[in-house]
Amino acid sequence: MEGERRVVTMLFCDVKGSTEAASRFDPEEWAGIINGAFECMIAPIYHYEGTVGRLMGDGLLAFFGAPIAHEDDPQRAILAGLGILEGIGEYKDEVFTQWGGGD
Repeated sequence: MEGERRVVTMLFCDVKGSTEAASRFDPEEWAGIINGAFECMIAPIYHYEGTVGRLMGDGLLAFFGAPIAHEDDPQRAILAGLGILEGIGEYKDEVFTQWGGGD
């Protein structure tokens, strides 16, 4: 088996303050909230043709350039990150409106 060298851009993100926030919610509510956060993180990654490599607790690791490579993979990773920030900001507002911060 022969290897191949390629440039891969990695994107890592997690939910800031999630450990403290989780303690304020019922476990089933928290599972729903964190799953919604993952949806906000994953959608932009797929939109820019990245690959989710691993879900880790409240975070994820994504790759741009493997297994599918594009000339602009670093830019795609940046655009995905910006999309995540935008989507998660809107989602945060939804969470506070629906659950009021868990208190």
